[in-house]
Amino acid sequence: MITVEALFQGKVQNVGFRATIRRYALHYHLKGYVTNQKDGSVIVRVQGLESSVDDFFASIKNYPRGARIKESVLKSVSDKEIFSNFAIRPEFS
Repeated sequence: MITVEALFQGKVQNVGFRATIRRYALHYHLKGYVTNQKDGSVIVRVQGLESSVDDFFASIKNYPRGARIKESVLKSVSDKEIFSNFAIRPEFS
């Protein structure tokens, strides 16, 4: 199992981006969360099988209409937390 965190910048708030991320995460049986940040970016942290995580990030190219990802930064993290589900966390956490 791996944990990857991604930061998405651009027009990614108020366009259904978090709901789409959650739908893809559930489809690939991933755990973790997605949350908006004060600066207009979105943070995603997913945990699961490496192949599922890879497929998940490949699928994000189908993000909702109206969203425009200008930049995305992915990094592997050594997270001690084991997530039990995938959640849309309150904004600006």
